[in-house]
Amino acid sequence: MPNDENMIQPASQAAEERYSHEVVVHAESIKAIETLKSQLNNAQTQARDSLAASETSQAKLASSETSWNQQKDALDKEIFDLNAR
Repeated sequence: MPNDENMIQPASQAAEERYSHEVVVHAESIKAIETLKSQLNNAQTQARDSLAASETSQAKLASSETSWNQQKDALDKEIFDLNAR
């Protein structure tokens, strides 16, 4: 029986080491997944913020263009009126 025990112990220890290694690898994978999820959430938030800023800028541009066109029309009318005198 001592021979069986001497043969089983190294195999058992090797299996335990492989299992421990797999547990560590699994834990590292979980940590990496959590990091990636966090990065994805940050990227999505930044994308939403950028989209909102873009939409705001487009609305301001449209408003400014309308105002400029109104001012141009008023100045064109004033020039026409001055030339008509």
